Amino acid sequence: MSCDDVPAEPLSATGTTVGIDLGVASLVTTSDGEHLDNPRHLAASADRLVGAQRDLARKKRGGARRWPASPPWPSTAGLQLTAAPFPKPCQS
Repeated sequence: MSCDDVPAEPLSATGTTVGIDLGVASLVTTSDGEHLDNPRHLAASADRLVGAQRDLARKKRGGARRWPASPPWPSTAGLQLTAAPFPKPCQS
């Protein structure tokens, strides 16, 4: 994905300033008092991963019932869950 072909459209000046605070409990808080909630995608993914690993651990290795329970991703041994950084906005 590239923003090279997007023409720049300058905005008119409003004369106001806005402060933005990035946090954990509330993802964004503006100086106007508006709060944007944190969607917590990492926590939802971690819960699904824990459940899938628990189901797989109950199956006998090499058994016929193990394959349907195995997750669609490769082995998770040694992997660490980390939050992905926000994508950078397109610069013009």
